[in-house]
This record gives sequence, structure tokens and C-alpha cells, in this order.
Amino acid sequence: MRYETRLCALKFALSFGISGALAVPLLTLWGGLSLTEVFLLQTWYSVLAVAFEIPTGSIADKIGRKKSLLLGSVLSALACVVYVSYPAFAVFALGELLFAVGAALNSGAAEAFAYDYLKRTGRDMHSLGLFSKMRAASVIAHILALPLGTGIASLLPFPMSLRMPMFLTALPFSIAAIVALSMKEPELSGRGKAYLTLVRKGLTYLVRHEKLRALAIDKASISAVAFMMFWLYQAILMKYNLHIFWFGVLAAVFNIAGVIAIGILVKAEDKLGLKNTLSATSLIIGLSYIATSLGIVPIAVLGITVVISLKLGREPIFDHYMNRHIASETRATVLSAVSMLQRLLISLLYVVVGVLADMSLEGTLVVLGVAAMTLGLASRVREEKLGVENSR
Repeated sequence: MRYETRLCALKFALSFGISGALAVPLLTLWGGLSLTEVFLLQTWYSVLAVAFEIPTGSIADKIGRKKSLLLGSVLSALACVVYVSYPAFAVFALGELLFAVGAALNSGAAEAFAYDYLKRTGRDMHSLGLFSKMRAASVIAHILALPLGTGIASLLPFPMSLRMPMFLTALPFSIAAIVALSMKEPELSGRGKAYLTLVRKGLTYLVRHEKLRALAIDKASISAVAFMMFWLYQAILMKYNLHIFWFGVLAAVFNIAGVIAIGILVKAEDKLGLKNTLSATSLIIGLSYIATSLGIVPIAVLGITVVISLKLGREPIFDHYMNRHIASETRATVLSAVSMLQRLLISLLYVVVGVLADMSLEGTLVVLGVAAMTLGLASRVREEKLGVENSR
């Protein structure tokens, strides 16, 4: 199997979350949690992910992306089993702990692995193509897994209908571990450096690098705002009394639009420029949030689709430009720092969105829309193409 194919297969397996469209029903109907408790649980996950992000990124830089991906996949598989063992907040919290460590170990490691491979073969200037394929593989996995999960749920009796999809999600994580184990990692010059040295160097690199810092802030802020839709859409569909089967079908539609958006935005960035593309997508995300708040089902579904697809479509652009500015020996650490910033913002938003959603779901959507447009206008990303500066 070609290296590029293995990387795409890895992203596919890591993203094949069968229970993704059933998270809110699982926690509320089987787990007995209120919506406020659901957001509190996700805040717990995000705080843990922030705490583990830099340490695990530095571990990936020190012991290798392969071992980091292997361990992250195994812990994620274990989390699925723990999560559905008993309906209690404490058990869910333990499951989220395992998910957080696993996600942190996987965060940025596959992308760093890919870029190091391309650099070793002298093709690092063409990283956008591979990153786009990897992102598309991830989205395609969602497209297939989400309706499969709700299809399984519609065939089984309660509560097995909600528990089984989460339990089965352990299988693709196990496959991801096998794929990671089969890959050979290129040698990195920074592998033998001390852990704290890698942490300090990675963070310093991000803070001092003006263009990289601007990209990181833009990615983290807009992505965090758009990410809220992944949780709010289930509450919106429940409010419209849609059958649970359609949760997965619509989620698949959202992700199909994401695959299309990846291709469109890669071409748009080439013609319009980086800044114009990012500004336009931020504006459209904001307007789509506001449109979703109108309470008209077709418009709401369209609005949700646009927000999610543009969030997915923007990612390969950031992967491409950010990796071109990071030295190999600290790549996973720096990418983890960016992911940590995004998770920190998500943690803060969970608290705010949880409170606002209990007061008014429609008002929450408007606030998020205004936030997306404001952040897009405030972006410091420059118009010109960003060159390779790994020697800095």
C-alpha cells in the first residue's frame, strides 16, 4: 500500500465515528443528562484536551508520530467501551478523559507525519494536495459512518439502540492503530532532544513567528465558532421533532458538502488569494448561522450545511500554509499548540453557548453568527502568498 494511501486510510479510520450523530440523544435519553450537563461534560473534555495538547504533541516529536498515533488510537478505542458501560456522569467523564488523551496524541500527528514524508521525498511544496486528500478521507468517513450509526439505532431496541453505535466505534479506532503500526517514520533531527526543550522551542516558534501566529489565530477562532454547530444541530433537529434516523442522513449531507467545499476552496484560494478566501468564508459562516435562527426548516438545514462544510473546507488551506512555516523537529508541538488554542476557545464557548442555548437557541445562533463575521473582519492574515521559512 502506498504511503499516501496509508495516510488517507489512517485519517479515514480515525474519523469513522459511528455514534457521532447520536451524541446528544445518547447522553440525554440514555444517560439522563440535561442539555446543560451535556455542555458541561464537553467543557470537561475540552479542558482536558487543552491540558494534554502540548505534552502529547511534544511526545510525538520526541518518540515519533507513529507511536503517538498508535497509543492515541488504542486509548480512543478503550474510551468507546468505557463510555457505554454505565449511564452515569462520572463514567461519561472517565470516557471523555480517555477520549481527550487519545485525541491529543492524534492531534496534528498524522499531518506532521505526512509533511515529513513529503519533505523527505522532496515534494513538500505540494503538501496542499495530500492534506486535501487526507481531509477528504476524513469527511468521507463521516459521510458513511453517521447514517450507519443512526441506521443501527433505528433497528435496535432502546437502550441498545444508542449504546451499540458507540461500542462499535472502537473497531475503526483499532484499525487505525494497525495502520499506524504498519507505517515507517522518517528520522527527525530533534528526536533526541529533551521534552521540555521541545515544548519551549515549539511554543516560542509559534509566538515569535508573525505570519504563523496570524494563521493560528484565524484558524482557531473561526473554527471554534463554527465547531459549535456540530453540537447545536442535533438540538435544532430535536426541536423540529425529526426522527433519529434523519440525524445521521443529514449529518452525511453536511459532510458531503464538506468534501465539495474542500475542492472549491482550494481553487478559490488559488484565484482569490488567501486573505480574500478566509474573509469570504468567515462572512458566509456568520450569515448562515443567522439564517439558521429564522426557524424555517429548509433554511435551517441549508444554514447548518454551509457552516459545517466551510469549517471543513478551510482546514486543508491552514494545514498547507502552517506546515510550510514549521521546522520538522517541532512540527507536532507547534501544531498541537494551535490545536490547544482552538480547544481553549471551544472550552470557553461551551460554557457561554450552554447558558445561552437554555435561554434561547435562536439567539445563540445569532450571537455565533455575529462573532464569526467580526472575527473574519479582524483577521491579520496577509493577502500575499506565504513562503517557506523553516530556516528561521
